[in-house]
Amino acid sequence: MSRELQSNKYAGFLFVALIVALSVMPSVSFVGDYVEKAIKFVAFVFTLTTVAALAGIWRGSIPFKARELKAIALGLPIVSLIDLIYPSIKYSDQGYFSEVLFTFSIEFCIVLSISSLIWSAAKK
Repeated sequence: MSRELQSNKYAGFLFVALIVALSVMPSVSFVGDYVEKAIKFVAFVFTLTTVAALAGIWRGSIPFKARELKAIALGLPIVSLIDLIYPSIKYSDQGYFSEVLFTFSIEFCIVLSISSLIWSAAKK
């Protein structure tokens, strides 16, 4: 195996390991049940990969394949919705949904604009 290929694989491994490590820390410290912690973990993974994709789009050197960009663009709003819906159902007796609806709608508009930007970059 060539030295360049080895360093590329090592960099890819470090990228995945760093994303997992940075996503595990806040999700484990989150107060909630295991489903909420899993949702937070997946949300952090999507957030970090979204930041990497946006940086690549900005610099003109996208680090992901088109299929991966489409997965990020589709997954980000889905995870964002699940992140709202699950606690809303779980804590429905506490009026959780009405308290976070305004903030969520702003966040969801931003998520949709980011997803459309990533989706359009994937089609190029």
